[in-house]
Amino acid sequence: MPRWGIKMYCDSLPQHFDLTDAIALLSDYYEVPSKTIILRLEEEEYITAKEKEEFLLDSAVAIYDERRKELGLHATMQEPTYDRNGSLSFYAILRKNLDGDRISRGKFDELYRLLDSMSFLNSLPAP
Repeated sequence: MPRWGIKMYCDSLPQHFDLTDAIALLSDYYEVPSKTIILRLEEEEYITAKEKEEFLLDSAVAIYDERRKELGLHATMQEPTYDRNGSLSFYAILRKNLDGDRISRGKFDELYRLLDSMSFLNSLPAP
């Protein structure tokens, strides 16, 4: 979530939208959980560390879920992703970047090891 993107999005919201609205909408816009938005807002100094702790309370997270419903957004964004498989496209891009000297062999090996435990790579030949 780039700094300019967060600022541009927050600045575009109507004045009557509060921070809870912004968190719910940013979560939907960037397709990340509200907790991720809260951490990023603190990094960008939209909220203080104390406010962050308050916003991260379980009771507060329930409020974001409710606000998402009120705004007509799906609640599935808050659910954990259990699918740990990567995309075959990612492997192809990784290989293309190595072949095009856009990443080093060391970075390729690091990323390949990271992906190696994923099921789709187990059937592919090692580079």
